Amino acid sequence: MIIDVHTSYLYDRHGAFMFDPNTNHMEAIRNILLPLHIIVGSISLILFWIPVIAKKGSKLHNMVGLWYVVMMTATVVSAGILCVNNIFFGHYPSAVFLGYLTVLSGYPLWHGFLILKNKKEFSNAYWIFRRTCNYILFLGAFGLVAYGLQLDPGSGSVLMFFAGIGFPGSLEIFKSLERIKKENNWLIEHLSGMVVSGIAAYTAFLAFGGKTMLHLDGYVIIIPWILPTVIGVIIIRLMKRKYAK
Repeated sequence: MIIDVHTSYLYDRHGAFMFDPNTNHMEAIRNILLPLHIIVGSISLILFWIPVIAKKGSKLHNMVGLWYVVMMTATVVSAGILCVNNIFFGHYPSAVFLGYLTVLSGYPLWHGFLILKNKKEFSNAYWIFRRTCNYILFLGAFGLVAYGLQLDPGSGSVLMFFAGIGFPGSLEIFKSLERIKKENNWLIEHLSGMVVSGIAAYTAFLAFGGKTMLHLDGYVIIIPWILPTVIGVIIIRLMKRKYAK
């Protein structure tokens, strides 16, 4: 076996091409991560509802909520690695879109969790994390819209829809730290962050699986995209009405 040090291609002793180990490694990573991503993502979708329904602060709420964060973190991290994997294969549009979804799902999840440790005072690490994610969502939303306008209506509408989910919350970048602290209600932010992460997860799941799993086509496919947002907004408003007192 001979290794070409310039390309890393492998050849047998007669000089016949065997394979590119870099490509095979990338394919192996994708073949391992994609099923894992689907499994932990599916578990997250199921676990999501238990803390929502359970009594807030109860043992069940805390225990299952923690497992939801763990499973969703695995889902988000695996999505991020798959995003990098797409870059290696030259699938740049998919990489950008998946990268935006990673931040869109991960930020509210980790924000909702970390706010429990930053109830009154924000640590520098938490504030930098919060600010950075909002800037990514803000700039990324414009990028998705700009790219979506160049695609066919079906594909473009998917990108612009997800940009619309991430954009409103990202407007926090125009608020000062003092104003954010003044408006801070850690309980509402915790609950809202977790629900928004669920909205993003369900929307991503239905957006990718709606056409194949639900056998939807045409404009009807928009329904499963919008439905999680509608349900999530209702849940958040009910929680705000109950816990904002």
